Amino acid sequence: MDVSSTDDAVLFAPFAAFPSDLLPEVWLFALGQSCRALPKHSLYWRHWHELRNFMMVCKQWYEVAVVTPALWRIVQFDGRVARRMTKLMLQRSGQMSLNLQVCYDDKHSFASRYQGAQESLEDGAHAKHVKIVYDTSLVEPVIRRVSSLVITVGSRLGSNEMISKGTYDAALLETLDVEYHPTVFPFDHPVPLVSPVFPLPRLRHIAVLNVAFRTFSPFFRPTITSLNIGLPPYSYGPSLFTFLHALSGMPLLVYLRTSYIFSDDAHRNPDDVLVDVKLDNLRRLILADGQVTCAEFLEHLTFQSSLLYSGNFFRPMNTGRSMYDDGDEGLDIHTRLLLVLLAKLDGQGVVGIARTPTSFGLHMHTSCFSFDVGDAPDASKPFFEHMLAVADEMDIGMKDVLHVICSTGPRSLLSGIRTLRLQRSERESESLPPSETPTFIHDMQTAFCNLETLHLDDADAIWIDVAEAHLAASSPLPFPMLKNLILKEKDLPQNILLLRDMVRIRAEAGSPLSRLELIFESEEVSSGALGSVQDDLETLRGLVEVLEIGGSQV
Repeated sequence: MDVSSTDDAVLFAPFAAFPSDLLPEVWLFALGQSCRALPKHSLYWRHWHELRNFMMVCKQWYEVAVVTPALWRIVQFDGRVARRMTKLMLQRSGQMSLNLQVCYDDKHSFASRYQGAQESLEDGAHAKHVKIVYDTSLVEPVIRRVSSLVITVGSRLGSNEMISKGTYDAALLETLDVEYHPTVFPFDHPVPLVSPVFPLPRLRHIAVLNVAFRTFSPFFRPTITSLNIGLPPYSYGPSLFTFLHALSGMPLLVYLRTSYIFSDDAHRNPDDVLVDVKLDNLRRLILADGQVTCAEFLEHLTFQSSLLYSGNFFRPMNTGRSMYDDGDEGLDIHTRLLLVLLAKLDGQGVVGIARTPTSFGLHMHTSCFSFDVGDAPDASKPFFEHMLAVADEMDIGMKDVLHVICSTGPRSLLSGIRTLRLQRSERESESLPPSETPTFIHDMQTAFCNLETLHLDDADAIWIDVAEAHLAASSPLPFPMLKNLILKEKDLPQNILLLRDMVRIRAEAGSPLSRLELIFESEEVSSGALGSVQDDLETLRGLVEVLEIGGSQV
């Protein structure tokens, strides 16, 4: 694509009447809108495709575009653009700051040259069956005015191909993106072209993928506002001690994303004291690392409480190597991050006023569990929700997680919960026996001491524990403030007597339920199984103010 020629330009007189001084502003706006959502590696080609369309409209538009340096700021060096065209783009950009994309790849090598064929390469031709040498003679002189630099080392570059270590100053550099192919190119090779030995006073954004931490960490500056780091899953990055120390020097950070960056801290130096890092400006946090490391990382990280409620706090489900531990330690691993998050929601390790949740939901799934908190009785609008993975080898049920929450969770947060929703999937055995002692229910009612609404969705073992605790109780009753019970259970008709006795005991003790909602399985309704419990349902209707069955008041 050669946008330097007007041979194919069509001359339409009406376009010539458009004010020339407004054209660049219109074009720049249109180009910005067209390229806004594109990944950086696609930005170049979309920009030049759209610009070429503008230049083909008429001779006047072509002439205006040629003398507008701001239109020529996006430059890519690789084998798909003729060398003379690249030189022309650089000339037309004047002294404007550049968005430079450099692609090291055998298939699309930039400014490649080989002995005896220099002229053909000057026209953008490609040599075949010859060794490629990367010529940076066009790149190096313009590094001084590059504001955005994207460096990509592709999979077709042999591992023995050497790329020059960065030696140049980039005083205007604001954004640095580097990506190496992890299985081909040396993972710890230095970043080419730009050097961290210079001040780089404007550097704001760093995004690196498959580059060793010790290679890019020298680029860290107090000016950094965006940091995106991803390492191959099979590699080891910095220790938590090293990373926290690095973050402490970036107080302006707004965006932080990590993926597989932490090394195994099992052999951490006992003299290393983890520093507490305060990032008041952090607005988005994404972590994809082992659960234990994420938990310990968050324990030493302070940020605005609003981050938790913004929807910009996210941790993907992968749990790294730590998810495969087992035994009691395995349960601790799977719940430690949960407890850290609850502490944050309780106002510990955050800046600003934490919201007061009144509803809590716990959901057990096949390979994970999730929880949410909010200030509405239902689950429609929780202000925080999170999912944590569980290894298939781990036998963790709802009781296990609830026991950890009730025994070690923040009491001030749990005591404010008015609505508790528990939902179980097929992960937990339907034949899970009730607790042999009332300890579990005692811990549960102590933690959720102000509970008013209990919603149990297929949490068979939990509700049986609750019901039997009523039968065994003398005084006071379990959950004395409970007013609403919503119950969905597959075998509810078989357990209707237990439910009837529980509701009767509450009524006789002066703490009747205001509302009882029973949700039966559809096959139970269609098979007529409810007919056998009609007398019990009538008894229940006389013990509560409102009885609902399947959403309809009886």
